[in-house]
Amino acid sequence: MKRFKKILLALALVFAGIFALSACTKVDLEAAKEALEIKYVQGETYVTVKSNLTLPTKVEGFEGVTVEWASDKPAVISATGVVVRQDADTVVTLTATLRAEGQEPVTKTFKVTVLAKEVVQPPTYESVDVTFVVTAPEETEEVFLIGNMIGADWPIADAVALTKGNDGKFSVTIALAPGEYEYKYVCSKDWDYVEKTAENADIPNRVINVPNTAATATQEDVVAKWAKVPGEVVVDKTELKTLLDAHYVDTLAVLNFLVETDTVELVGTIGNHTVTWASNNAAVINPETGVVTRPAYTDGSEIFVVLTASAEGQNDVMYVVKVPQLPETLDQKLEKELTRLTNFPSSYKPILKVSINLAELKDVFVDGEVVTEATWESSDPTLLTHEGQLTGAGEGEQQVSLTVTFTYEGITKTKTVQFTVVAIPAHTDFLSVINGPQKAAKDDLVKVNGVSLYKETDDGYYLLDVSGNIMFVYGKTGMPAANKLFNIQFVYDIYYQSPQAKNVVYTEVEGAANTNVNVETITLADLVAKPRPTDDNPLVHKLYKVTGGKLHNYDESDNYGFFLVPQSRNTPTVKPTEADSMMLYYQTPGGLARLRALVPTVGEYSSNLEHIVIVVSAYRTNNNIYAFMFLGDTANEADLKLSLTPQEAAELALTQASSRIEKQLFLETDKYTLNATETVSGEDFAITYESLTPANVDNAGDIVLFPEVGTIVDVTFKLTTETKDATPVTVEKQVTVKLGIPTPTSIDAAAAAAVNVGDVVSFEGYYFGANGSTAQFVDGVSSLGAAVRSHSGLEVGKWYVLVVERAAVYNGLAQFNFKVALDSTKTEAPALPAAFANSLTNENLLAVQNGTIVLEKMKVVKVPTDNKGALEYTLENLAGERVNFREHKDSTAHQAAVLALNLQLDEWVNVTSAIVSWFNNPQLTLATLEKTTVTDQVIFEASIPRLEAKLPSAGTLYYESFTLPIKHEGAVVVWEVTAGVAATVDADGLVTLVKQDAEADVTLTGTVTKGELTPITVTVSIKVAAIGQEPPTETLLTTIDFGTVAKTGYSAGILKFTNGDGVEYSFNKDRAQTNTSTFVPHDTQGCILVLSCRSNAQFAFVEIDLTATAGLTKVSIDFSVWNQNYFDKITGLAGSAIQFEKLDGETWVPVAATTGETNLLSLLTVDVYTTVTFDNLTAGKYRITYSAPGNTSGSNTEYAVTADDIKIYGIQ
Repeated sequence: MKRFKKILLALALVFAGIFALSACTKVDLEAAKEALEIKYVQGETYVTVKSNLTLPTKVEGFEGVTVEWASDKPAVISATGVVVRQDADTVVTLTATLRAEGQEPVTKTFKVTVLAKEVVQPPTYESVDVTFVVTAPEETEEVFLIGNMIGADWPIADAVALTKGNDGKFSVTIALAPGEYEYKYVCSKDWDYVEKTAENADIPNRVINVPNTAATATQEDVVAKWAKVPGEVVVDKTELKTLLDAHYVDTLAVLNFLVETDTVELVGTIGNHTVTWASNNAAVINPETGVVTRPAYTDGSEIFVVLTASAEGQNDVMYVVKVPQLPETLDQKLEKELTRLTNFPSSYKPILKVSINLAELKDVFVDGEVVTEATWESSDPTLLTHEGQLTGAGEGEQQVSLTVTFTYEGITKTKTVQFTVVAIPAHTDFLSVINGPQKAAKDDLVKVNGVSLYKETDDGYYLLDVSGNIMFVYGKTGMPAANKLFNIQFVYDIYYQSPQAKNVVYTEVEGAANTNVNVETITLADLVAKPRPTDDNPLVHKLYKVTGGKLHNYDESDNYGFFLVPQSRNTPTVKPTEADSMMLYYQTPGGLARLRALVPTVGEYSSNLEHIVIVVSAYRTNNNIYAFMFLGDTANEADLKLSLTPQEAAELALTQASSRIEKQLFLETDKYTLNATETVSGEDFAITYESLTPANVDNAGDIVLFPEVGTIVDVTFKLTTETKDATPVTVEKQVTVKLGIPTPTSIDAAAAAAVNVGDVVSFEGYYFGANGSTAQFVDGVSSLGAAVRSHSGLEVGKWYVLVVERAAVYNGLAQFNFKVALDSTKTEAPALPAAFANSLTNENLLAVQNGTIVLEKMKVVKVPTDNKGALEYTLENLAGERVNFREHKDSTAHQAAVLALNLQLDEWVNVTSAIVSWFNNPQLTLATLEKTTVTDQVIFEASIPRLEAKLPSAGTLYYESFTLPIKHEGAVVVWEVTAGVAATVDADGLVTLVKQDAEADVTLTGTVTKGELTPITVTVSIKVAAIGQEPPTETLLTTIDFGTVAKTGYSAGILKFTNGDGVEYSFNKDRAQTNTSTFVPHDTQGCILVLSCRSNAQFAFVEIDLTATAGLTKVSIDFSVWNQNYFDKITGLAGSAIQFEKLDGETWVPVAATTGETNLLSLLTVDVYTTVTFDNLTAGKYRITYSAPGNTSGSNTEYAVTADDIKIYGIQ
């Protein structure tokens, strides 16, 4: 046991020694860290590293220590020490991590700088030997090099010769300083021998860039063709033209020579040339024999024939001659008259529904003179009389013909025109006509028996049938007598989904007049909820006894500002809508005044109505609300009854009395009419009056002191009455009115002073005429006239001093409301203005709105046509500008005078006077016309500005050849260069540029000829770019895409929208809006511009101001039509046009597209957008216009066209 203990003790001592030894030999990492260093290549330090580094992985003297390396820029120095030098000196941080067993690692960082790569500069040369090697056409004997390396001005005499080698190529070596050079080759020291393209066109200067990095360089070129070769015999290809021009100096060589002989001499040989002739119309001039065959008369114009002479080796020679048609024979003239007399409107087919006034179709004209009278004969006078009157007899559809016959100088002409007529159905009453089993269609002739006059309105009257139904007749011409019974025949019409009778023929019959009328009791809520009418389900006019309403005077200045609203409504400043209200139609008998008397203050309501009896007369699509008329009597409780307390009734009586005073404005010493009683709800209220301004007026209303003209004073009355109850209560009200008259001024001054609606002014004016219910006044000194509404008792052709109130503008027409008038001392009509010399733009006509205008030399482009009783036609001036005319249905004398002229298309008239009225666009009225003649020479001269609009602008710089027009509106244009040598022009108008060393000016003169008319010359002044001059780069500046948010509304004003790029635009416009569509081709366009024309608004435009677009060169626009189903109708409508126009001074001038058209309609294609481009533009104001003067549609969309993506290009 003791021995075992000794062994254990010995082992313990051994282990203790081992542990003690281990503790004494532990590695010092901090010391190793201090000892660690990077090894650099000899000569390099930590700040001048160029070579790879040695990065130790062990530390000498420190066993057991390992080192790992990391680099913050391994692309420059890797973790193994590989160095990659950069373009610039680079500082790299290297991190060494030292590790030893049993200890935490330590790190040491080194920052070293790797020097930048050393750039070895290649050798440079101040002179380079450049060898030019040229492959030339086979016949070439010599080649010379000419360019700015020879001299700055390219001295052709110093051109350097090239040497021809055994391989046939030419070469020369020239010492050149490094740089860019331009050069060309010639085959002789003369520019006439310059190189050309294979197509014989000029080539731009060749360019060589000589570097400084090599001592030698080689440039290889190929010459395709020489302009001339030395020793080459040049054939004069124009010799034939010279010889023929001399031979035909007085005949064919005269432009548009008139051939009046039976043959034309066509030479077979001339000089050394054998001539062959060709004719573009061999039937008129035979090119082999020269025989002339004059064509038969068609329209009297000459036939142009192009004769072309050809000879071997010569340019063709063309001569344009004209051959007159044979004279129009008497038989042809009479045949033309026969066609005119029997050219009935298309509306007479397939069924004739209106009588024909054959009395107007009897005069036969020859050369403008009546030579005989035609007779008409009906095949069945029981159906259609010899005078053209329909009888309505028979059953079903029947055939009847009218035959016209006339004889003059032994020639008889006759023609029969077949018509289909139908028996006129007899209906029991008006409801049968509108909605019965055999209901009538629009424009059907119908009969209704037992009809009486019911009530008159301001614009027509109502008829009452035996069943108690009513029917409206527009206009009062032929209105029947009251208290009588009639059988009637009329044309059934639907106007804005509302039935009415027109062309009524009355036959009085025995019997008592109808008096019982149907009246339906209904709440206002139920009435406004009725379905909106359509053409298939039209609105039936009937009387309604309406409960639950009250009256609202929303806007007294607006014809459409008075409403029937729910009794619960209490927002007087908010305009009522169709949701719960109805609008009083201003043509109600007596106008708006009778009901407005119940609500005399704007922005107020009447008392609640127990009931009111009205006629719902229309659904107004321009206001989107039902309209009604009040045909009754406000004092009759059966027609209108207020729901009033005694206090309210007394107050209303005072309101009515005070309203009467407020409407009295005196022009001379007189007295106020003060009603002693006022009736409210069937009861009479006694009214007493006390003047609170006795110095001017007494209690009886007599004027004590009238202020001087130009002085206005306040006059105040206190009105008193008592309530109608057991214990009467006194009720009082004060009313203040203006006494006196403003100082009369001119119409221009009055218009300028009446800035706001409600402003009262006075002017002295001459009553020129009435346009419906509007009186037109002029004064002979003002540019403007005055349209005065609601006038009464005034006489056309007299002077008046008027007091008027500014009314709201109505569809662009400035108007006044009539207050009172006093006779003027003037008696003579004012002088008419001079003939209007400005262009017929909206802007220019707006400056003379409501004034008189005189227009000379106007062509008929739309003959007078009836449109719902109005007479409409369109005239065009010599500049091609059109203006619409409209005579109101009540202007019977003006209508008759226009119709008596029997105007035909393309006839000319002078407008000796007219009024410039307005309905969205200018609309002349009250016109007096006289026929005139305009010579062909005048028409021809007027067409020249339209030709000039197609020509390049003065000073336009051209880089490429271009073409000038050689035809214009039936005329021929022959061009020649009259100044400059930098261009030539051929018979086709092709202008070929002959570039010079510098920009050059060229003037081209065009001689415009048309028949026997005196020729006119036009000039074009351009600049031709220099040799080697490149055109500036044209870039797209912006695209107007109209954004994504629709901005609807066709009224005149400002179109504001946010473009797709976020830019805000504001365009002046009329009859235009932006909208979206899900139909092709609009479905992918976003918002598009829509321009709309309809029957009463036949011109639309949008202005685009590009005056600030410096460097403008080009605009492109995408066009289409709104409804592709109407594409043919829109593009085929006579007289319609889409144009892009530029403002030139005060005149808008059409801009021709690059394809030559100014009317862009012909370019459109169905179902796609067509891009139309306009180039050679300059900064200015432009507009897109759309006119459709032949449009008879009331729809905004049927004749609408669209535009989108207006791309604007320029040079910046």
